[in-house]
Amino acid sequence: MNKYKYLLVSALLLLVSLYGYEYSIELGIRQLHFVRDNMGMTFEKIGNDDEAENQFRVALEIEPGWELVEKRLERLLERRAELQIEE
Repeated sequence: MNKYKYLLVSALLLLVSLYGYEYSIELGIRQLHFVRDNMGMTFEKIGNDDEAENQFRVALEIEPGWELVEKRLERLLERRAELQIEE
């Protein structure tokens, strides 16, 4: 598979994932913090850092003190700060 087809398929799979996460929310899934964490990781992968940050923060509101998500959020914020310094 050439590079562009791979990127297109990857992007489509990420969008399908986001749709599935949104559908889980509509269904009232009980472990919503996992859904929000997964959405945060997906938004981060597609380059939407603002929405990734938002989803990580929502996950932490639901499940305060969740170290894994705290680390993901910290890593995201550090990366964003580094990018701002470089500009």
